[in-house]
Amino acid sequence: MRTQLDMDIVGRLGLEARTPEQQRRAAEQLVAWAAERHPADAVEVTPAALLAEAGEILELLGDHAAASKVYRQAVTAEGTLEPDVRSSLHRTLVSVGELPAARLLAEDVRRSAPEDIGTYAIIGETYEKAGDLREAHRWMNLGLQRFGGPTTDHDSERRALDLILLAIVRRRIRRALGLSPDAIDRLADRTVRSRRRTAAER
Repeated sequence: MRTQLDMDIVGRLGLEARTPEQQRRAAEQLVAWAAERHPADAVEVTPAALLAEAGEILELLGDHAAASKVYRQAVTAEGTLEPDVRSSLHRTLVSVGELPAARLLAEDVRRSAPEDIGTYAIIGETYEKAGDLREAHRWMNLGLQRFGGPTTDHDSERRALDLILLAIVRRRIRRALGLSPDAIDRLADRTVRSRRRTAAER
């Protein structure tokens, strides 16, 4: 049986891998750990989390095909992740040119109504980088519609910040599309100006 793990150990494995060879070995180690549970693992160390970490390392290496394979495993593995790991799989599918599969996956994600803003942001920014600005705009709007209502939970401050960041990215996309500013764009503009003033005063 392997040693017990927490996320500090998992994170250090990737950080300490300096060369491409070391990084690939780190990804392989994470995949191996995911296949063998330890009863004393930290609660957040799930097979899905380990596989997602491996996928991120492979993405950084530029091996999007290998990352896609690992993310596919993470989608069906035990454990719930935020952002939804399908958003990472979507990114790698776009990177390797599997656009029809990426669109089908994105629609599957949309229908499942993820509970975190990051999922919408990742898919939207993936489309933005791929040059599909209309789909990027759609995903930013989906995120704002999904989470823009009132909240009473203890994460409301964090959610408000995430929504502002989503609005700022949306504003950038709308400018690229040549769309006239709307109320959300104006809010994003005010936020950007406020941050610049704060930074200048420091």
